[in-house]
Amino acid sequence: MILPRGMTGPDLLALRVPAEPLARARRCFAEEDYAGSLEILGEVFTAVSPGTGRETAPLLEALALHGWNLLQLRDFEALTAWRDELTVRGLNLASAPELELVELWWRCLNGDYESVIDASSTYIEQAGPTLSPLVAGYLFIRGFTRRQQGNYELAIEDCEIAYSFSQFLSDPDQSARSANVLGMINYLVAEFPESLKWYARAQKFFTELGLLQKQSMVHLNTGIAHYKIGDYPAAFASLLASHEIGVQGGWMHRQCFSNIALGNVYRLTHDFQQARQHLHTAYNQAQELGFPREEALALEFLGDVYRDEDQPAQARRFYNRALAIGRKIAPEGDIVMEVHRRLGECLSREGNVVGARVELEKALQLARTQGDRFEEGVILRVIGEIGLAGGDLGPARTACERSIGLLRRIGARHELAISLLRAAELALAELERDAQPDQPLALLGQAWDLATQALDLFLQIDVDHWTLQTRGALKRISQQREAHEQAARQALTASGEAGKVGYRAKDVIIHTSSRMRELL
Repeated sequence: MILPRGMTGPDLLALRVPAEPLARARRCFAEEDYAGSLEILGEVFTAVSPGTGRETAPLLEALALHGWNLLQLRDFEALTAWRDELTVRGLNLASAPELELVELWWRCLNGDYESVIDASSTYIEQAGPTLSPLVAGYLFIRGFTRRQQGNYELAIEDCEIAYSFSQFLSDPDQSARSANVLGMINYLVAEFPESLKWYARAQKFFTELGLLQKQSMVHLNTGIAHYKIGDYPAAFASLLASHEIGVQGGWMHRQCFSNIALGNVYRLTHDFQQARQHLHTAYNQAQELGFPREEALALEFLGDVYRDEDQPAQARRFYNRALAIGRKIAPEGDIVMEVHRRLGECLSREGNVVGARVELEKALQLARTQGDRFEEGVILRVIGEIGLAGGDLGPARTACERSIGLLRRIGARHELAISLLRAAELALAELERDAQPDQPLALLGQAWDLATQALDLFLQIDVDHWTLQTRGALKRISQQREAHEQAARQALTASGEAGKVGYRAKDVIIHTSSRMRELL
């Protein structure tokens, strides 16, 4: 920064800068052109004066914006110099809330969460029942920090108040940021419909502000929430919109993020060729950008493609590379958790049950620590699948039931349908294990009910691979029911009791349609 020499403390805060270039610098910041914003601020600082009037703005606003740009660029060395110069000039950040807010975000990014909570709470308490953009800003940073701590309930409370304040003050920028973070927090606790509601609000504000990169970001977040609940047409629409904005603007980072998500949705819908294309592109973009998290995600989802093609050994090569990166950037983060679960799946398919259980226990512990109900539900199902494959049916049934309960509560239709199908297969396995089960028709009825629930969900999400698998399971169940019913009728005939049983009129529906048979 270039500030007038010899002026310190209150003298500096009384100075003004030209309003027009400062407005341009703010616009660049909003559009994520942080280097451009800093360049304009260089001009602003050379025009500092004691003047007044509408054509000027407080120097304090320019100083804060300078700090925000450095923060977004993660230029911590320059931020240190920014803070040191302000301190040397006699500006105590704690006595200038606009500047302290930048400092608090810096601390939050460095993981100093407790001091951020304390300082923001102090400011909010001292401000009292005051409606101001600064109070909204301090509520927002406290909510964001609580989210980082995993205290989602209080995080939502703070961000909702910040959103309400911003709405009342007609501050669309803070309203949009608060709504987007509320979407992210609700996504983290697997409240996907609530998450989508907040993303829609954020998108409305960013559209009104004309901020294309922010619109791309919210389209991305919306698409990911849609694919978590198995709404693939909506997911594709949002993710393709995000990608198109990235291409039009020439923003590689936005293209990279959307390519990763698109690759995963194509993989979920079993279009493996398209999945590979998007994921390899995303991997190359992440490397060029120097984004290790996105590099790890691309590798993780490429592993999923090979796993779903029943090439577990090849899949593990990608997972291990993703795990190595994940451990460097966040040893107990979501990538590490997700990869441990996937490694467990692959090891199970390769017959290494002991190794699979070790990986899944690690994944389950991390999922519960992070409060990730979606992953916990999937991990429990995989544990059930291992029990099913190994004949350990009792614990497998318990794990599948818990998986179904979790996934049903959060509305994760695709994963719930798979868990229902596995539970149906478990009921069949229990029947086949016992040569003379006590209640074969009860077990078959249970299997039938689970499989028809799964088919209903798979028909909704429209993925042929899973629909065909479920129809195959229903065919096996139907054949077993017919065989047991025939055996029961033969036993009754032999005992002379056949005339006492039969179908009631209301049990019979005459039909020829294959679709009607599915519905029945």
